[in-house]
Amino acid sequence: MTGFIKINFDGAVDKVSNRAGLGVVGRDLAGNYVSWSRIHLKFASDPEHIEALTGIEALRLARRENWEAVEVEGDYLLLINKLCALNKDLSAISHLVDDILSLSSLISVCSFSFTKRLGNVVAHNLARVVVENLEPVLVLPPIVVDSIVSDISALR
Repeated sequence: MTGFIKINFDGAVDKVSNRAGLGVVGRDLAGNYVSWSRIHLKFASDPEHIEALTGIEALRLARRENWEAVEVEGDYLLLINKLCALNKDLSAISHLVDDILSLSSLISVCSFSFTKRLGNVVAHNLARVVVENLEPVLVLPPIVVDSIVSDISALR
C-alpha cells in the first residue's frame, strides 16, 4: 500500500498479573483505519520497555503492509524524545531505540511525534483489551470499535 499512513501505538501493563498488551493502529489521510496489530505478552517488564516494544511493532506493521510514508505517533513522551534526539540514546532501552530507528530507516519517509492520550485512544484501548484477555483478539472488540467511531466523528 502506498500513500501516507499515520500509525498510533500504545502499550499497557497489568502490574498485578505481570502481563502486557501492545496495540497499534494505522490510518490513511482520510482518517480510515486500514490496519491494526496487537500482541499479548505473558511476562511484562516496566512501561518504558513495553512502549518501546510497541514502537517496534508499529514499524513492523508498516513493513508488513508495505507503507512507504508513515508518521509514528505515541503518547509516551520519553520514548518519542529518544527517537527524535540527535544524540545516541544510552538508557536501559537504548537497544530497543536502536531497533526502532533501524526499522524506520527501511521506510522511505518516517517521522515520530508525540500525542496526548486523547489523541491515542484507539491504540490505548486496543492495548488494554489485549492485556485483559488471555484469548487472542481476532476481531476488534466493541470498546475499540467505539473508539474508532468517536475518533472518526471528531475528524469530520
